[in-house]
Amino acid sequence: MKVVLLAVGNVKEKYMKNIIDEKVLSFSKNGELEIIEIKEERDSLKGRNSDIINILDVESDRILEKLKKTDYVVSLAIEGKFIKKGDFKKLYYKAKSIGKERIVFIIGSSNGLSKLIKKRSDKLISLSAFTMPHQLVRCALLSALGEINE
Repeated sequence: MKVVLLAVGNVKEKYMKNIIDEKVLSFSKNGELEIIEIKEERDSLKGRNSDIINILDVESDRILEKLKKTDYVVSLAIEGKFIKKGDFKKLYYKAKSIGKERIVFIIGSSNGLSKLIKKRSDKLISLSAFTMPHQLVRCALLSALGEINE
C-alpha cells in the first residue's frame, strides 16, 4: 500500500529539503512513499476571519482534487488524537486490512484545515501539543512514518 504525504505549501529552505529528501530515500528502500505539495493560498486581508475561511475553502478544493475515494485519510489537526510510537504502523495496517489503496497524511497550511477536510478524514491526529513550523512537522511526520517499514 502506498503512503502519501499531502502538504499545503512547499519547503523553501535547502537544509530542510535535504533532510526531507534523506527521509524519503530511507523510506523508499522498503516502501512506497509519495509527497504531494499543493499551493498555499495567500492571506490578502491579513488574518481576517472571512478571508481565512475563503482561503481554507480554496485549499480544500485543491486537497480534494488529490484524494481518491479509496484513500484512508489521516489529517494533522490541533484537536486530533495525540499519536505515539507504534501508532503509525497500526494506522497503516488498519487501512491495509480494510482494502485501502493508499494512506494519505494531510498537513494543512498555517491556517489549518477546513471542516470539510476534517470531515473527509478517517482519523485526526496530533504530533505534539506545541505549535510547530510546517517544515518541521513534515520532517517529524516523515521520521515517524519510518516505523511502518521497521
